[in-house]
Amino acid sequence: MKRAAASTGSLAKRQRPGKDAEADLPEEGCNPARGSGMVVWYSGRRQTGRVLSDDGVEMTIPVGGAMNRNVVPLTPSGLMHGTRVRCMPVRRNDSWHCISVRPSETVQHGLTVGVDKQGGSSEDQSHLSAADVADMGFLIGILDGHCGGASSAHVAKRFPAILHDVYNYELSQKGGAAALRGAQEAELLRDSLRGACRAAERDLMKVASEGHWTDGTSAVFALLAHGFESQSARTVPGCAGEAKLFLAWCGDSRALLLHGHKVLALSHDHVPSRKEEYNRVKSAGGKVLDFGGTLKVGRRDKYKEKKSSGSFNDLLWLHTTRSFGDIRLKAPFNIVTCEAEVLVRTLSPEDWAIVLVCSKVTSKLKNQDIGDICKEQFLQGKDPVAVSQALTLAARKRGAMGNLTCVVMRLGWTALQPHWLTVAVVVATRWLDFLPCACRLARPLLDASRHLLDVVPTPRRPVLQRAMMAVLALEAMGNLSRFALLLLLFVTLSTVVLRCLRSRSSEFVELGLLLSDKIDLVWERVQGFQEYVRDLSANRNEARKVRGAPSGGLASIQHTLGSVLRCGKHPWGSYFAPPNIIWPLLREVMGVKVPGSGQLSILGQEFQALP
Repeated sequence: MKRAAASTGSLAKRQRPGKDAEADLPEEGCNPARGSGMVVWYSGRRQTGRVLSDDGVEMTIPVGGAMNRNVVPLTPSGLMHGTRVRCMPVRRNDSWHCISVRPSETVQHGLTVGVDKQGGSSEDQSHLSAADVADMGFLIGILDGHCGGASSAHVAKRFPAILHDVYNYELSQKGGAAALRGAQEAELLRDSLRGACRAAERDLMKVASEGHWTDGTSAVFALLAHGFESQSARTVPGCAGEAKLFLAWCGDSRALLLHGHKVLALSHDHVPSRKEEYNRVKSAGGKVLDFGGTLKVGRRDKYKEKKSSGSFNDLLWLHTTRSFGDIRLKAPFNIVTCEAEVLVRTLSPEDWAIVLVCSKVTSKLKNQDIGDICKEQFLQGKDPVAVSQALTLAARKRGAMGNLTCVVMRLGWTALQPHWLTVAVVVATRWLDFLPCACRLARPLLDASRHLLDVVPTPRRPVLQRAMMAVLALEAMGNLSRFALLLLLFVTLSTVVLRCLRSRSSEFVELGLLLSDKIDLVWERVQGFQEYVRDLSANRNEARKVRGAPSGGLASIQHTLGSVLRCGKHPWGSYFAPPNIIWPLLREVMGVKVPGSGQLSILGQEFQALP
């Protein structure tokens, strides 16, 4: 399942104002651009909001002024704040209004959802509930069934309609949407979500008693809604609107929020190991037993009866303390309850993904493991469907059994940025892997240069001799000097990484790959040049015909290494220029600028260095 954000609107017709309207226009330079702007905020529940025109004039959306009216999911069709729109400006009294507001044809950033389900045991069945609920937002939930799948399938099918009915009832009790303001809207949605869980339980228990169902299901529901006006906390930078996450869970299915480089657990499992859950079960007449390190709950009265007879085969023991269904543990004791916990969170620009997983996934993957897998997959350009598949596959490889269900929601208005330390380690590691190999090439390069002196034209020999001297000096530095050079290079790269992070950190992975490719290219050039010199030395006559070739090869190596250090024509090249301490040394090693002249003794052979 994939929910893609795409623009659904069309261009509104442009209407030229008459003479009376032109007389009411403000001064020149203050007129809003006809038919184009950005949504500052819009509430589909109240059907009103504001639009900021491209000329900086703020216009009010009157009731019914938007073409989508009460469509509020986090997609362009729902007029998410930050959405580009086309509209018709209208002057009323001393203020501007806009009508016929609709999303423009350009693609907008919205919500993308990926789901993956892997089957397992026939007794434990998971189901998915997903719908665009009018006036509310986008709803999605995981129903993780146990002891069968009838209850999870029933709740998944009925919950969206029940939620909308409860919302309409609560709204009528408060006098309609027009009477709501700010926090009252959020409270209404929160109370509706909690009331829908109670209503879904009543509906399920009625059907279960008629059909003699004894199974149950854990549940976690996420409702994403926007259109909450605010001047302080903003979900999208530059706008005055908020998007909120309404979460309700009952059981041990889990919801995680990926906030920057952190993984935040929004839900807390309803299990007997929680002190408050343990006390509630005991006070309700329940019994808690340890089954191989896992605490499970059951009925105390049934336990005493079976204990006297010595048979416990017919007893029901659950590892969760809250669930839908499980009629044998409900009336009259309510050892297991359906009372859901509800959480409301305002999404910030640092929140970039929401993950819902069933208990079988979290039994093998920690919260941080889930966050790391999601981050790695998204940085590789994968979509939420592929990311959810990666999560279930990772859990399966670690031994997860039964049905596995994962939901990944990517908040498209937030950019995912790699951690600076990760990028620094990747880049520095590739450099440190290359430099020892380059040091080991010193002796072969000297041997190749010795043979090369016989075929190099006389004017070019000083350059080659100086390069040989520098390579010999590099080889003589010893292990300690090499370690100091590598350490200095690592510190330099780390400093450069920090400098780049202040500007364009979202492209760091591309830079790391670029440097890796450049280093591999240098290595190939060095090896190829060494083989080329050997071929020239083996055939003197052929070398005399191509006297300029060795010099061209040396220049090619110099140019290649210089491209590595400057990243070629990459726009970030200036950030990766090494400091003055390293750059002269590298230029000397390549024979570009080595001062001095006179007699040189390399490998026991005397050479005359020309001025």
